Amino acid sequence: MRKLVEEHSWIKRLLALIPAIVDDLRASGEMNAGLMREILDFIRGYADRFHHMKEEDILFDYTDEEAEIIGVIYADHDRARGFVKAAAQAIEDGDISAFCVNLSAYRNLLTQHITKEDEILLPYIDRGLSTHQVGEIFRRFKEAESEAGDDVPGKYEGLILELERQFQDKEIEGCHTPTKDVQAPA
Repeated sequence: MRKLVEEHSWIKRLLALIPAIVDDLRASGEMNAGLMREILDFIRGYADRFHHMKEEDILFDYTDEEAEIIGVIYADHDRARGFVKAAAQAIEDGDISAFCVNLSAYRNLLTQHITKEDEILLPYIDRGLSTHQVGEIFRRFKEAESEAGDDVPGKYEGLILELERQFQDKEIEGCHTPTKDVQAPA
């Protein structure tokens, strides 16, 4: 469980930067497709394939997949993927506003989602695991990480460090993050 929480810290670092990134994109009015694609690559490559894969393909094997909290987590993952898909389409369409709206909605969802996992899901699962199961999960996580490639965490952690250097010191003027719950496109 500690490994998943550690991975959450990298995702939360991106989430913390999104208001400044969105403000910068809106203020410039220029498509920075390279930056926008790097952000989506982190979300898809690290948050979804590297992290969510461990939850969905490994950890949830040790739970009652019919439990309400598991259903909520799957639904959140699906909604997040919808926002990312819409943000990717916005890049292709040259629509900065749609990209910013979907990235901000992703941020809002994932901020709440990570809290659910850290405070409810992971303790719930941890309570029901035997020592043997913990060992199995650890082994399977290591195998999955090995298959993903040793460079995956380093690549994405390096991107977060670069984005922090670029955006952390930017003053956020009137964050454009939507305050209402935005629904992921179908």
